[in-house]
Order: sequence, then structure tokens, then C-alpha cells
Amino acid sequence: MARYPRNQGTYQESGRFQESRRYLENGIRARENRSSAWALLIVGGAGMLCAILGIVGILPIGLGNPYLFYGVMMAVALLFLVMGVLSMKSARIFAERAKVEGTLLETVEKWCMENLTAESVDAALWAEGLDADTVSDVEGPDAMPQEEQSGRKETLYFQRAEYLKEQINSQFMNLDQRLLERFIDEDLYGKIFDSLPGQADGDSDEDHHSLCG
Repeated sequence: MARYPRNQGTYQESGRFQESRRYLENGIRARENRSSAWALLIVGGAGMLCAILGIVGILPIGLGNPYLFYGVMMAVALLFLVMGVLSMKSARIFAERAKVEGTLLETVEKWCMENLTAESVDAALWAEGLDADTVSDVEGPDAMPQEEQSGRKETLYFQRAEYLKEQINSQFMNLDQRLLERFIDEDLYGKIFDSLPGQADGDSDEDHHSLCG
């Protein structure tokens, strides 16, 4: 098991967790591709309709050579339609992946909630070299300067998050690491640690999200 540094302010793995917050999960990609697809299909369909109406004389547009003008309009409209169809196919692919991810993350979360607690995680970190004062100072009254306390919160968050990641990877093989880091940061960490003393006021999520954002 990896050794965890003591009181280093910014944990050495923080860059990886910052990257995970920029990771675009498949559910978001599916929605974005679907929105783009509908926009492309609507614009392409409207362009094709206008070109056809112009060719038959219902919607004449006198701009030079009509054959060249309507030919270019139909080509561009057709390109938009093809791009829209491709985007819709991509949206369906990402939506299927999102369903698989959702099922997998539900399984991971269930295992974590059954096998990991805030106390067991901190106990394991203490055994690996985490200073117990780091936890007590963070979870207890604000008796130290704000800057120092913020640094200890940052250290504690990244050490806990990395421990959760190691435990999950040891139980579940071939997980997408960026997806896992995002899941720990935005969902799992709060469910495990927000029940600790000093975390119930809801400032924990704001703190560790601001550290990673």
C-alpha cells in the first residue's frame, strides 16, 4: 500500500484529481451530441426545403446563377443533415455507455458504503503515517489560523480520496480512472465523510470542490 505524506499542504496527487473534474462523462456527452444533432438536422432540413422551393419557383431568390446558388445551398444543407445524423448516432453510443457507467458506479457505491467508513479510512491513514493532529485540527474547533487550517484540509482531502481510489481499484478491475476520480470527488467523498463532526454544516463539499476546481 502506498505511503501517505504528512502535512504537505497540497497532496502530490492533486493534479490528477483536478484533471478528473474536467473529465466529461458520457451522460453529458450524450446530451451535448443530441442537442447538436437536433440543431444540425433543423438547419439542414430548413436549408434543403428552401433550396427545393427555390428550384420549383415557389421561393425564388435572384442571386446570379440560380443553378449554382441552389446547388451550393443543397450541398451545404445535405452536409448539415449528414453531420446531424452522425451526431445523433454518437449521442446514442454515449447514452448506452452512460447506462453502463451508472450501473457500475451504483455497484461501486454500494460496496464502499458497506465496507468503508470515515473512521476506518482515517484509521488506515494514521497507520500509514498520517498525523492524527491533521484530522483533529480539521474536524475540531477552528483554533488555528485559517491559512494553516485550509492547508491541512487540503492535505486530508487528497489523502482520503487517494485511499478510497486505491481500495476501489483493488476490488474492481479496469475502471476508468478519470471517471472514478470524478465519482469520488463529487459523490462518494461527501457521503462518507460529511457525517463527521465539523462536517455536518455542509462546508465539506464546498471545500474539497474548491480545492479541485
